[in-house]
Order: sequence, then structure tokens, then C-alpha cells
Amino acid sequence: MNSTLPKQHHFINANLEPVEYDGSPITWRISAYALIIKDGKLLIGKSKFEKHYDVIGGGIELGETIEEALHREALEEGGVTIKIGKLLFAATDWFYHRKGNFHETLQLYYEAQIVRDIESPTDPDIEQARFIPLEEIGSVYPLSVSPQVDTLIKHYLRQKMVFHGIIIEESLIDNRMLNEFSIKKVRVTTEEDPTQRWHLYFVEGTNKQIEQLVNNLKPQKWYAHFWSGDRIIVVFPHKLFIFSHTSKETWKEAVEYGISIGIPQDQLTFEIEE
Repeated sequence: MNSTLPKQHHFINANLEPVEYDGSPITWRISAYALIIKDGKLLIGKSKFEKHYDVIGGGIELGETIEEALHREALEEGGVTIKIGKLLFAATDWFYHRKGNFHETLQLYYEAQIVRDIESPTDPDIEQARFIPLEEIGSVYPLSVSPQVDTLIKHYLRQKMVFHGIIIEESLIDNRMLNEFSIKKVRVTTEEDPTQRWHLYFVEGTNKQIEQLVNNLKPQKWYAHFWSGDRIIVVFPHKLFIFSHTSKETWKEAVEYGISIGIPQDQLTFEIEE
């Protein structure tokens, strides 16, 4: 159904540039997108007509189901076959397509898994499709999405991001918490007195799993820390801090809090292992 644009709305194009509305008909555009994550990386693609990368997806064609559109777009833009998961979120926007069309859009974002290794995208207009580390989405690789959708995507990716970390078993109220993580190796400290030794678990986990530790650390002198790229999460009893490993000034609040609960400053080094 065509309509005219209420004056308070503004169109943007795929390069996130404002486009002045010229009074031509506005049509609904329903589109579907797949957030495809593999090994801590998100599949994104770039059209030769656009400045930025975008997640895989696009407009649903007349007569297509949502699932058919997602499978087609995955092949066209990503060169992949996918298994479609749950609907994550939906958003609306005002969009100007490079072909000269003004749209009010409904955008549907789905979780998806890759079921076949990436090949060349079938759409010749796609310059590149690649998997990018989750922590680089938005910072190194801004996406061609509205601010609202950008926030929703980043929130989802934070939950899916895989962190490496170290948990000391003796710091836990209930050591069964370790079962929530993927354990990569265990190291035991070398004190002569067995009662003084610590058991260090080197683990992998998501943001959601890490947050569960906040209420499972013993009350005094303990913490656990995790890293993904330059992003650091430090968990104290009932307190959590996030900062940049390479920017020491961002450590300040976490270090001060650790000292306040009795942890020596020389233990608040937040070392990472590649």
C-alpha cells in the first residue's frame, strides 16, 4: 500500500546517509537477516555499491516464505547453506534503496548456523563475504544498520562472544559451576603444603556464563578474569567490570575495588594467554 511520509520521519540509505524525501510513493519492505556465527566470528558481506559491511539478508520477494528468503540470501551474499534458528528481534525503519525506492521497512533478525563451508557468493554484486571476530563488529567493521538495530545486534553478540579465562577452584562457593564452562587445561600451584595449593582452570565461556560467577565467588579476596581480544571481564564477588586490556587507565575502578576487598595490588594484573 502506497502512502505519503509523515514529516517527522527521515530516510537513510545503505551507506547510512540521510536522503531527502521527494514525495514519491512509499512502500512496505519486509526483509529477513541471519546472524551466522562460527568459532566466535560473525559472517558479514559487502556489496560493491555500499561503503559498509552488513549481516547476511535482504528483502523477502513476493511469493517467498521467510525461510526461503533467508536460504536464498545466505547463498547470494554469503555463499553458505544455513540452518535457521529462532527469531531474535524485529525492528522498523525508513529506508531509501539505491534503485530509487522509498520504503518503510520491517526487519526480522534470526539466529542461524552454517551447515556447509563458505563458497563464493552467488550474487556478483557481493565483493566479499567473510567471518569477522565478534569483538571487531561495530568498531573495526561498522555495519550498515540503524542505531537501534546496531544496539540489538551488539547485545546479542556480547551474549555469544567466547571468552578465555582463569577460574580458581578454591574461590568458588560451589565448584560445580565449573561444569558450565569448557575446560581447556588445569594447573596446580606448587606449594609444599597441599592445603595451600590452588587449582587453576583455564576455560572458555560466554558472557552469560561469566555473569553467573558474580554470585558464586567467596566473599573476600577472590576474583576471576576473562578475555576476548582486547576486551577484559573481571568478576569479583557481587561485582563485575569490563575494560580494555591495552588501555591501563580503564583498569582503575576494577583495581581499586579489588584492593578494597583485600586483594594485593600485585595480584590485580589481569594477565592473558594467547
